[in-house]
Amino acid sequence: MLLTLFKQHMKVFVKDHIVINRYSLNNAILQYHDIVVSEETFNWIVKTIHTNSTVVDKEEMRNHNENVNARKFRTQSYIKNGICPECGGKLIIRNRKFGSFYGCSNYPKCKFTINK
Repeated sequence: MLLTLFKQHMKVFVKDHIVINRYSLNNAILQYHDIVVSEETFNWIVKTIHTNSTVVDKEEMRNHNENVNARKFRTQSYIKNGICPECGGKLIIRNRKFGSFYGCSNYPKCKFTINK
């Protein structure tokens, strides 16, 4: 069934890579309208999805969730202390036309920003 839905709705063209949960794949595909993938590419994508669709056990999922939460906490902690979570630089106030924001002091090497 997934293969049929996927084939009917394979209308994806993105400039940037996106990451989605495999359970939301069909909904993500449905938001696009132009068909831009060849049959050969389509078959490769379907084969890759089937090959890499493994059922994760509960322990792996728990470890994954703990790692995600730890990274999120670490990032929030860095920002709270005025440290860039991307490169370790200092976050400084920058001004733009529509207001202020915090940006990394290592700009343009690091482009991390966050709203004030």
